Amino acid sequence: MNVLITGIQGQDGSQLAAIHHKLGDQVWGTVSSLDRNLEPNMANLITERLEDPLLCAKILNRVKPYKIYHLAARHNSATNSSPISLKSKKEMFDCHVGITRNILDWQVANPESKSLIALSSQMYTPVDRETRISEDTKCSPRNFYAETKYQAMLLLQNYRVNFQTNTFGAILFNHTSIRSKSDFLFPYLAKQIVKVVNNVTTKISLQDSNSLIDICHADEVCDGMYKILNTEIPCEVIFSSGRLVPISDIVTKTFNLMNFRGKVTLESEAKDSLDQKFVYGDTTRLSRIINWNAILKPEEILLQLVLKELV
Repeated sequence: MNVLITGIQGQDGSQLAAIHHKLGDQVWGTVSSLDRNLEPNMANLITERLEDPLLCAKILNRVKPYKIYHLAARHNSATNSSPISLKSKKEMFDCHVGITRNILDWQVANPESKSLIALSSQMYTPVDRETRISEDTKCSPRNFYAETKYQAMLLLQNYRVNFQTNTFGAILFNHTSIRSKSDFLFPYLAKQIVKVVNNVTTKISLQDSNSLIDICHADEVCDGMYKILNTEIPCEVIFSSGRLVPISDIVTKTFNLMNFRGKVTLESEAKDSLDQKFVYGDTTRLSRIINWNAILKPEEILLQLVLKELV
């Protein structure tokens, strides 16, 4: 089977590539550059830009993928609060909306193919301290990144209805692993924990000690994306742990798992932030279709990243 993964160098793309390579599938993947270290099983790399409709169609006609995972994304990291530039906005739109449209147009002419488009929990704005989101919740994008993901979802829904395109929308909540980018939240926390363990400091700096997060393991999410694309009724599904937990509790529990007995202090940059609101996912539909639920706890995931840093 031929499989195409956009963003194959990323956390999810590399894991899905490993899944399909193990099954003996022929895997192609788009990459932004060849400068980064690539895993040994990443063959058939594509450096052309799929944002161009004609070029995208040419590449897809050459590869003839039965399965397409559109995972490539352009976004700011969880620890970057800088305004998004006009250039970044264009890149986001072209990547999330433009490539999605090009893939769907190709699928209209190749109805036997299947696709999964990565969407985002940021398409929803919380209305309460803890707001539960299902696939039927009305979207209210929180930022430009989320707006482009919402536009991508509208596209795949439109093509599904009007052209019977076999396409799935994966609404992704926070998920991480040792493959995560170094400037994202859990790798950032892991580095701070290692400094405490190595007696470099006794302080862990949190942007907001009252923040809650719904987060699960990326490998579990990728396994779920693979399984949902093997089903026969295209739809949107939520990948989420299904619960909100305080980030400060995750850090504390990680130290407990390590049996750490030294001194550690959690410091918060934000003050009086208990009025913040957060979203978490309802995975009822996904559980019903493929019996999927997040297994690993956040502190178990963070511990994996800490152990990687300690090696």
